[in-house]
Amino acid sequence: MNTLFTNANILQPDGSIVAGCLGVEDSRIAFVGQTPDDFLAQRLINCEGNLLMPSLVDAHTHLPMSLLRNSADDMDLHTWLRDRIWPMEAQLTPEDIYWGALLGIAELIRGGCVTVNDMYMSPAMICQAAAESGIRGLFGIGILTGSDNGAAALAETEALYRDWNGAEDGRIRVAVMPHAEYTCTESTLKKCGELAHRLDAPLHIHISETYQEHEECKDRHHFTPTAFLASLGMLGKKTLLAHCVHCDVEDLQLISSTRATVLHCPQSNLKLGSGIAPVQTMLAYGINVALGTDGAASNNNLDMFEELRLAATLHKGVTMNPLAVTAKEALAMGTLNGARALGFESGALIPGALADLILVNVHTPSMQPVYRLASAAVYGASASDVLLTMGNGRVLYENGEYYTLDIDRIFSEAQRISDKFRA
Repeated sequence: MNTLFTNANILQPDGSIVAGCLGVEDSRIAFVGQTPDDFLAQRLINCEGNLLMPSLVDAHTHLPMSLLRNSADDMDLHTWLRDRIWPMEAQLTPEDIYWGALLGIAELIRGGCVTVNDMYMSPAMICQAAAESGIRGLFGIGILTGSDNGAAALAETEALYRDWNGAEDGRIRVAVMPHAEYTCTESTLKKCGELAHRLDAPLHIHISETYQEHEECKDRHHFTPTAFLASLGMLGKKTLLAHCVHCDVEDLQLISSTRATVLHCPQSNLKLGSGIAPVQTMLAYGINVALGTDGAASNNNLDMFEELRLAATLHKGVTMNPLAVTAKEALAMGTLNGARALGFESGALIPGALADLILVNVHTPSMQPVYRLASAAVYGASASDVLLTMGNGRVLYENGEYYTLDIDRIFSEAQRISDKFRA
């Protein structure tokens, strides 16, 4: 289907704005600016001067944790996991996980995000939810050593790769996802690295999220978590490192030299008291930094506009430098950097790119008057300002209506599952 957006202010990767039209042909952007005479559109959308920008990329999340939202607040990470989250997750069925994934996806679509990097149990159910909803993403099971040295989760990862990698016109891809150094033995981590290498798949892991985790790894292995992964040959351009809050300069040099990506989750790190990642230093080292929400149980929402704003303000305060992490840099972290890290040809509104885009209302009190639209998107916009969300050339959400989701059924199922926990 061909779609023509007219009267739009179109955000470009350099932060500039092109006023005019954007054409979508099937799943890709056909042109930006002037409409070719031979372009025939089945649907015409008048943007009325609003902002057309790339859809946002949630580069680190746990979608079904939407079901655990507000259930375990005001705790440190390790207490939060061991005393609340893991016991609750043990009660989730694969069907529960499917509905929890759809609840998270509904929130993301409503807030202008159609690409995710998701680590959770029963990942085939999450892939099914993603396939039905129209989003794209990287999916995998969080691999822990457990009693079988991670064998079952490794086998599930390989089966998931066989069944889902490249499915839905390439929207769904699969990664190897060891949970963390502190939940995996060296043997399990080595097997994860070997599997990722054999499948030529990305590898996604939590790393140096807390000071305790960082220091205990040094006690166990005489390496920081980053250096330990490097010693196992697990750092590379397809490695996705979530958090990196307590990475030191030597760690950042390793990440930079191996071209791994850091997945920055500012709001979750603040809420759990984990700390603040040294993002300004990461950028100075040329590290690709992408943005994530983490799960809704530690955030407690999946609002990527909040992450944009935090990424562009938090580091200014920490460094006492108003030039640290500019609006342009934050936008790149929330769009193009994430898309590149996950291996998708999206994240920019340029000809040939995948048509993942959103229309943001600028006719609101928090956005007027508009001097620089890129700054307005970061410092003034919110998820509620999203008027339309398109993924892979298909409109998924528009003016309060979901086109691929039964939102009432999703709410009903979420209520059913939450009643189980209350009981």
